[in-house]
Amino acid sequence: MNADMVFTPGGQRPRSDVIVLEPSQLVVLSQRIQTRLRKDNQAGRPDKANWISAAWIDVVGPSMKSFSTTWTVPPEPKTTGAQLLYLFNGMQPPDGSTIVQPVLQWGDSGPDQDGQNRTGHFWTVASWIVPAPDGRTYHTPHLRVNPGDNLVGVIRLVKNVGGNCTYACEFRGLAATRFITPAIPELTWCVQTLEAYELNTSANPPYDLDVSSEYPGAKFTAFESIAIDGAPSGALWTVTDYVTKYGEHTIIKTNSTSGGQVQIYYGSGAAVSSSRSSDSDHV
Repeated sequence: MNADMVFTPGGQRPRSDVIVLEPSQLVVLSQRIQTRLRKDNQAGRPDKANWISAAWIDVVGPSMKSFSTTWTVPPEPKTTGAQLLYLFNGMQPPDGSTIVQPVLQWGDSGPDQDGQNRTGHFWTVASWIVPAPDGRTYHTPHLRVNPGDNLVGVIRLVKNVGGNCTYACEFRGLAATRFITPAIPELTWCVQTLEAYELNTSANPPYDLDVSSEYPGAKFTAFESIAIDGAPSGALWTVTDYVTKYGEHTIIKTNSTSGGQVQIYYGSGAAVSSSRSSDSDHV
């Protein structure tokens, strides 16, 4: 990887354009730069990010007031290599110009622009906007968390003035992960996502991990208690499996915007019928 570039949960970005925020800090923009994550107005992963598997839902309608998801920090991977893993719930506007996301990360994404490296072969959390309207990427400092810790990722509408919206993003109970976005287009696509990179590879983009054991040491991660305040009646989750090298896939366990559950599996050995009502072997 070029030393001047850094991986983010939204693809590679120039290191100088990835900015660490203070808790509850409002993103203050520099010059406005037109930038996008996707080429067209379609739901799905950003074109330059290595989404592996995801569930997404369109909440066009009344302004979304909040989107929250609960999940548990999984066991560490059995194999430590050059993998970089992201698990998150996030929101995007229809034009794909940005994503706001509370992110659980495993792996070393290198030092921040202040020279400190707060990531490594352990789990951390931070809240992100990739990119902001000025083309830069902003995130809160990475906080270390441990397998078994419960996380609640929350994105909440703060203000909507004529379609120019401001949001708060955080992990509930972890004040250092909270930040306020600048005014951005209304966020209408909700996602539950596994994103992964193999940093020690010549592949471009580096979609596939070297071995399946570089994923977390669990069959799957369950995104639970999914709640979207403001979703239209009848809105349903849809699955897209982008990379299936090891049998990665997503199952909608409870297709709901109130108490929903999405399970993202790390390999074919974890495959189960979507009709089963429970499965204890998850984190």
